[in-house]
Amino acid sequence: MTCDDTAVDLPAAWRYSGVVTWYGRQTRRWWALVPWPSARHGALLVEAAGERELAWYVRELLEGARW
Repeated sequence: MTCDDTAVDLPAAWRYSGVVTWYGRQTRRWWALVPWPSARHGALLVEAAGERELAWYVRELLEGARW
């Protein structure tokens, strides 16, 4: 899979309730904590080089999930 910048309108990932996002100054990466009931601790940690890429990953995770 690749990120298609034209398909993601920021803040697409941030529209989802419960998703926490931040930029790591030391890592220089974007991070998201995505609620995921079947995960060991109830969430998945996702990282990406850019904000658009992170939004795309989060959207793919949440919209592709079959609850």
